[in-house]
Amino acid sequence: MGVRQHLAELENKGFVTQTREEKQTRGRPVHLWRLTQTGHQRFPDGYPQLTLELLDVIRSDLGEDSMNQLIDSRNEPKTNSTIYRNCRLPGKTSKAVLRG
Repeated sequence: MGVRQHLAELENKGFVTQTREEKQTRGRPVHLWRLTQTGHQRFPDGYPQLTLELLDVIRSDLGEDSMNQLIDSRNEPKTNSTIYRNCRLPGKTSKAVLRG
């Protein structure tokens, strides 16, 4: 199923609404899609729970000090933060973080 067909189906079910961006001057019109209240109930935002779960894993695997260092490092630019360079992550994940 194409993206537009999938979005049309979600709109028919009341999960999303479509708005048209009027400022576009060339090409196809830009359509913006947003979740409705029903859509938010059906597809809840899981970022807060994910954050808590990640902090629990960091605390249990790396210790309380590492978790606190990670949280504190969020206030520093990434280039100055040692936590990103010193944190040991398995396999491909560590390579992606170091490249990032």
